[in-house]
Amino acid sequence: MAHEIKINKTQNSRILELDQNNIGFGKIFTDHMFVCDFDGESWTNPTIEPYGPMMLSPATSALHYGQAIFEGMKAFHYHNDVALFRPKDNGKRLNISARRMVMP
Repeated sequence: MAHEIKINKTQNSRILELDQNNIGFGKIFTDHMFVCDFDGESWTNPTIEPYGPMMLSPATSALHYGQAIFEGMKAFHYHNDVALFRPKDNGKRLNISARRMVMP
């Protein structure tokens, strides 16, 4: 079942601060992030929201067992819109990694 993704745009874009000739890995971050809730059985409330702190429970397994997955999805400006590069393939890779790590 497809979910509509709610989008909350940032009021303070940092794009003009970006030096295209000096982009350092792990130093430059996007204006937005994707957030989705997991209720124990399914993912709900998909949202793109302004980049910012995330609240984590102290019981979060990634803090205790190093259980985490990195899967970066690429997005590009396309005319007056944003285009995602192969999001279904990205989701498949994320799910394969999650199954391997026994994560939802």
